[in-house]
Amino acid sequence: MAKKTLSKTLVFPKAGHFILVPYGAGNKLNFSKAYNSRSGIVNSITRESSLNTVDLPDGNSTYPAKTYVQTQAGTVTMQLSTYDPRLEALLSGATYQENEQVREEMWYNGELIVSKSENNNTRSNINLTSRASLSNQTITIREPGPAVKDDGTSVENFDYANAYTQLGIKLNLKTATIETENLDLSKIPTLTEVVHTIDGVKRAYMGIQFTAPDSAVKVKVSHTPNFENANTIDLTKESQDVYNGQYIDYIGFAAEVNGEWEKMPQRSISFYFQWLDAENKPIKTTIKTINVQGTVSYSSILNPIPNNVEQLQITDQYGNLFEAVDSIATPITKGHFFIDTDTGEIKFSADDKDETLYLAYTYYGTNIATVAYSESPKMSTFQAIIINETKDMNETTYQRVNTIIDNCSVSGSVTPPAQTNNPTGGWTITFSISKSRSGKNPIMIKFEQLNEETSDLAALDEDMKKQAKSFAQLSA
Repeated sequence: MAKKTLSKTLVFPKAGHFILVPYGAGNKLNFSKAYNSRSGIVNSITRESSLNTVDLPDGNSTYPAKTYVQTQAGTVTMQLSTYDPRLEALLSGATYQENEQVREEMWYNGELIVSKSENNNTRSNINLTSRASLSNQTITIREPGPAVKDDGTSVENFDYANAYTQLGIKLNLKTATIETENLDLSKIPTLTEVVHTIDGVKRAYMGIQFTAPDSAVKVKVSHTPNFENANTIDLTKESQDVYNGQYIDYIGFAAEVNGEWEKMPQRSISFYFQWLDAENKPIKTTIKTINVQGTVSYSSILNPIPNNVEQLQITDQYGNLFEAVDSIATPITKGHFFIDTDTGEIKFSADDKDETLYLAYTYYGTNIATVAYSESPKMSTFQAIIINETKDMNETTYQRVNTIIDNCSVSGSVTPPAQTNNPTGGWTITFSISKSRSGKNPIMIKFEQLNEETSDLAALDEDMKKQAKSFAQLSA
C-alpha cells in the first residue's frame, strides 16, 4: 500500500496557539519563563516573509544583468482577543510579580448616594468573647468641683449636674446615653464652665465620672481593648482628669459652627480601663460604652477602606469638592464629611442626603500582581513555536503543524487592548524575524500526518456532524 503523501490543498480552520521562549544568559532558551497562549484567546496568527533584492544594472539591456538577495525579512503577527499582564511584561522587558503577602497601595474610583445610616454604633470593635471577660464599669455625672469658664475665670465649686439640667441634657445611667432631645442650645453661652476650645473648635462637654475600684491608685485608659500604648493616670493627684480619686472624662454634645451652636453627631465611644494598685498590679479590667444622641448620621461604609484621608477626593455631580473634618466630635455641615479610617464609615451632613457623590481614594490591596517597567529596558528576544492543525480541502486528512521561528523580537509598539465597552477589539503583536543561531534555520515548518484519534480537528468535525444530524432530525 502506497504511503500517504501530504496533500497540497490544505486549509487552516483554527488560529492555533503559540509559545514564546525567551533567551536568557549565554543566549540559552529559558523555558521556565516561557509564555503559552493557551491561557488566553488567539484570534489569528499571520506569518510573512520577503526578500529584499538589489539589481546589477546592465547598460546594454533593459533588464538587470543579475538580481541579488540583499536581505531576508519576515514577520509574525499574533492577534489576541484577551489581555494578559504576564505577556505585556514579557514583551516589554518589564518585571511581572505576584505577591500575596505584601500590601500595595491601590486606587479606587466609585460613587455612593448619601443616605441615612441604619447603625450608628460602629466604633466599638471588640468580639463577644473579649467583651465577656470585661466587667461593666460604673458611671455617674461628675460631682461638683473646680471649673474654668471660657474666658479663663476659675470657679471653685461648680455644680455640673445642675448646669446640665439647666441646659436640658441628662445622662441615662441605664443605657449609658447622653440624651439631648431637650437640649437648649441658646443657654450654652451662659454656662461657659462646660465649654472648652480644642484644636480651634469650641465645644460643650458633659463630665462623666468613672467609679474606681477599692485600692485602685492608677488607671490605664484606652478606647480599644489593647492597653499597650494606653496612658497611665495617677488617681492620687488631682488634675483635669482626676477629682477626689475618681477618673473623669468629658464628652462633647454641642459645638459652635460659624458662630452658631449645633448638636454634635450621634455616636458611641467605648472606654476600656485597667485599674492598678500601689504596686502597679492590675486589679480589674472594665468597659463602658457611652452613647451620645445628636444629629442623625447620614453615612456609608466604604469598602475597600481608604488608607489616606489626604488622598480621598469626593465631588458632587457638579464637580464641587467636599472637605474633611478632622474629628467625629465636630458637627458636619453641608459639603463636608468625616471618615473613620479604622472602620471605613464615612459621615455626611443631613443637608447632603440623597446626593450622588463620586469618590476617588487609595487603599491597601492584597494579592497584587504588578507589571513594573524599567527605566533602562532591554529588547527581549524569543524563540516562537506556533502549534496548529490543518486539514485538506476535502476533509479527509489532518496534519499537526509546528512552525518554529528561531529568533524574533517585538517590532513596533506593544499596545494592549483599548479600555472600552467593546471587548472585541483585542490587541495585535508583531514580531520581526531575526538572524537564527548558528546551525539553526530562521523558520522551520513541520507537518505530521494524523489519524482521527489524535486530531483535535477531526474530533471537532465529528462533533459538528453529530450536531447537524441532531438538528436535522429535530427539524424534520
